[in-house]
Amino acid sequence: MLVPFAFSVLQTSAILAGIRSHFDEPSINIKAYIVPYSGVHYLIVADCDRRITAISNFTGSSASVILTKTEALLWTDGRYYLQAELQLDENWTLMKQDEIGVPKEAEWLISKLSSGGGSVGVDAALYSKTAWDKMFAALGAKGIELKDINKNLIDAEWTDRPNCSANSINEFPIEFSGKSVKQKLIEVRQKMDAAGVDLLLVSEFDETAWLFNLRGSDYPPGFFAFAIISLDNAELLIKEGTMSESTIKKLLDENVSVKTDYNIAEKVFQEKALTANRVWISKYVNARMASLVTPEKQHIKLSPIALLKSIKNPTEIDGMKQALLRDSAAIVTYFSWLETQIIQEKVTNITEISGAAVLFNIRDKHEYILGESFPAVSAFGSNAAVIHYRATEDTNKLISTNGLYLLDSGGQYRDGTTDITRTVHLGNPTAEQKDRFTRVLKGHIALASAIFPNKVTGHRLDTLARKYLWEVHLDYKHGTGHGIGHHLYVHEGPQRISSGVTEDDSGLEENMFISNEPGYYKDNEYGIRIENIVRVAKSDNAKGNNDFLSFETLSFVPIQLKLIDETLLTTEEVSWLDKYHEQCREKVGNYIRSVDYIENKDKVLEWLDRSSQSWKDFRSSSSSAELTLLSSAILCCSLLLQPLLHRLL
Repeated sequence: MLVPFAFSVLQTSAILAGIRSHFDEPSINIKAYIVPYSGVHYLIVADCDRRITAISNFTGSSASVILTKTEALLWTDGRYYLQAELQLDENWTLMKQDEIGVPKEAEWLISKLSSGGGSVGVDAALYSKTAWDKMFAALGAKGIELKDINKNLIDAEWTDRPNCSANSINEFPIEFSGKSVKQKLIEVRQKMDAAGVDLLLVSEFDETAWLFNLRGSDYPPGFFAFAIISLDNAELLIKEGTMSESTIKKLLDENVSVKTDYNIAEKVFQEKALTANRVWISKYVNARMASLVTPEKQHIKLSPIALLKSIKNPTEIDGMKQALLRDSAAIVTYFSWLETQIIQEKVTNITEISGAAVLFNIRDKHEYILGESFPAVSAFGSNAAVIHYRATEDTNKLISTNGLYLLDSGGQYRDGTTDITRTVHLGNPTAEQKDRFTRVLKGHIALASAIFPNKVTGHRLDTLARKYLWEVHLDYKHGTGHGIGHHLYVHEGPQRISSGVTEDDSGLEENMFISNEPGYYKDNEYGIRIENIVRVAKSDNAKGNNDFLSFETLSFVPIQLKLIDETLLTTEEVSWLDKYHEQCREKVGNYIRSVDYIENKDKVLEWLDRSSQSWKDFRSSSSSAELTLLSSAILCCSLLLQPLLHRLL
């Protein structure tokens, strides 16, 4: 999944002028102001914390902003270049951070301020400990001060800022979680003890939700909370009125005390830290919270919960498999409907938005569905070239037979989270489109077929997915794989597959779930992506070494055969495709037959059988169809020529 965005341009002159008006206030006195993407709970950012969007209209999930009295600059990575160019107005300069010659934020600030001095401000409650330390050191080396500005300058001017919600927090039953809170706390404390720490601060939405077997909807399925874990005590700090007394009592039975002290979490944490010997602070905790612990007590490292959460237990594995299977059936049902409407019924008014709405309604029929795991990326033609796209009334294209259609979508079920992407052409694809699609498919197959050592890091596998694009000097500007949560967020770490190296990536381990999603995007023309969710599993092919792993593919939606250029596929790749389609046909077909809520089963099953046929059968049926067309054409020509021949004779 790639988090979507919407087109539209907001005029930002007024809000930027308002922000700059605070620079010279005696208590502030800064030359530049940093606006990070993150919120108090790091990268999971609720609507009330989307400050970069509020001042720039940019809605990507990776960005950093620097404002001076005369300039406004936004840094982002290659996934968002086209999106930013469409969303930023004339007040902004886009800094393409992956390109050669583009300075990093600290370098740019130093180039502007080193001669005249001055201070740079940031709201440290929104700036990670790691980001603060790096910026503080870089600026300090040049005599520039980095200041924590308690008054957030965006909030002072953001007149229509939504309230930060305080929605109800609910139990996530053991039949879905598979492990008690008490057992999870034992495992966390084992990690703490091994690291020589006696206090842990938990600040990220998904980590508190997972640890305490809770789910919420402040930023679904997370909620605003902090947790403070010692070797013999656990405190959960939430907003008042968000949890029932019965849930509070159940947590107390698991040795967790719940307090409605969210708004004074800094004070509570500081008091605990004073008596601790060593405190584990995630490198992503906000810098203001981190500053409450004296440097000699700080143990700065990725939270121990991140890795524990990423390795799924048997109950979570079964739930994810069931969710992915039923979601595959939903996607199959949708494409069956779409093809029937556009190709057979000749319907001409289906749009990106109305199509996504049909898919939503198909998913919504299952009793476990709680909503989408992210807003669907329903993108036709040139819109799919924007890697992170979300349709609006202004951009909403008709879905037709004249281009590629990319659908990236997922469901949030009680027993699992899903994410899948398919690209289809409902007409006749061009030779170039078939070439690019096949190269993406070859990369997908190469990664799906990989065998690798335990704890190999994702960047060592990434080239498998890009190899066939690289052969013709092409690439894509996003990662190849992201972790996925269990009834949590569609993006989860620390596991990932990408070209970049990160110190957080401890390597792939058995029972992690991750996406396999190479793609290709031609600006202003089309986009292609093929995505399945896979489980890291023991390799069946390992000979004499049990430490080798492989991927078990768990998404079962046919890959469109007519988009494949057969001259590019090897015999082994055709075999993989045939086996995968056999799984699609059997697993999804059996599921559809076993349930009552899917409508028009016969049509859906007919589409599934046709779309998942073997490559040999597909080529045979295609050749037969081509011969039929040729025969019809010859017959038509002969009928037209008959009168002329009669006259000549």
